[in-house]
Amino acid sequence: MSKMVRIALFISALPIIASCQTHDADSTDSSNSLNQTEHSYAEGAADTLHTQNPTKALFKSIFIPGWGQLGNKKYVKAGIIISMESTFMVNLIHFAKKTSDARREFDSETDTTNIAGLYNRYKSAKDDRNLYSWLTGTVIFISMFDAYVDAHLAQFPKIDDRLSVRLDSGDGAEWMVKLNIAF
Repeated sequence: MSKMVRIALFISALPIIASCQTHDADSTDSSNSLNQTEHSYAEGAADTLHTQNPTKALFKSIFIPGWGQLGNKKYVKAGIIISMESTFMVNLIHFAKKTSDARREFDSETDTTNIAGLYNRYKSAKDDRNLYSWLTGTVIFISMFDAYVDAHLAQFPKIDDRLSVRLDSGDGAEWMVKLNIAF
């Protein structure tokens, strides 16, 4: 797998990684850290007037890249989705044209000495086209359900993180206390 494809796959996983980060006041990680974070939930009802319907967010993400994320006010995710989906679509169109050109050349060739080279060129272009087809479909699938889940979670109460304390172990045996105060 080429370096560009691995980087693209990593970047496509960033929205999932970012949306999976949660804060839980009762959890402790026994391996290397002890979380003692006090969270208080924001007072009042969730703002349901400015959230979109989760199903609508899902369908928006199917039709226009990043539209569901924009509706959820997740602008960084929308930018990542738009850029990745656009890049993969452009490459898909490029390799689809290259595949059809190589197939046309292969089918019209009468000299048997060139057929093996033309077939290898066709197969390489076809493999690249299929790769970008899968990558495009994967990004669309991830963006659909990311928009759906974000729209669903938008109605949950927000955590008030103005004051948080966290006790972590470092790389060695030392312990660190992290104190976050927001004004």
